[in-house]
Amino acid sequence: GSVPVTLDDVAARAGAARALASMALHGSPKVAVRSRERVLAAAEELGYRPNLNARRLASARTDTVGVLISDLHNPLFAEILDGLAAAMGGHPEQLFLASGFRDPAREAAAVESFLAHRVDAIVLIGTQMLSSQIHAYARSAPAVVVGRRIRGVDSVITDNAMGARLVTEHLISLGHQNIAHVDGGTGLGAAARRRVYIETMRAHGLQQHINICPGEYTEEAGHAG
Repeated sequence: GSVPVTLDDVAARAGAARALASMALHGSPKVAVRSRERVLAAAEELGYRPNLNARRLASARTDTVGVLISDLHNPLFAEILDGLAAAMGGHPEQLFLASGFRDPAREAAAVESFLAHRVDAIVLIGTQMLSSQIHAYARSAPAVVVGRRIRGVDSVITDNAMGARLVTEHLISLGHQNIAHVDGGTGLGAAARRRVYIETMRAHGLQQHINICPGEYTEEAGHAG
């Protein structure tokens, strides 16, 4: 295989000291314009890529955030990712993305990989891992869980109960009575949505119209329901 081009190679090609080449590549104002141009030209000619791992070993930060998405097919998670990127603004952090493919074991493997890369923080979106696992990871790196409340870990959650109440009451206010609920199965927040749908139907005297269709958080299950 091809041998990676090193900083020493760039310095030799530019006829510059290694320290000067490093400063030039980092955009240091202490380097004369002509010297910087010579180093940058040599780097481009040789196809040099900085070894980020080496740089990170010398620093306490890696400027990376590991983001785990439990299911790439859920468009809501893409919106959350957009929000996360916007919130990071001009910060230099890179997002490492991984999907758990709705499998807790694959989610755990992805987070282990994040931690092995020494990410500065982890964001778990829609995770199905055990709370004990999440607590363990949160001790290794700052963590935020999206879509689920984990005691002792920062969480961003939706008020599923309020949402279910609002939508059921809205349909009742329009005069509907035969209102079915396509269930989310074991999905996050599904139990609260199901419970409040039943409560709201009963509160309006529509218990005989309660109809729960089995489902899960996939397009196929929604279509079947």
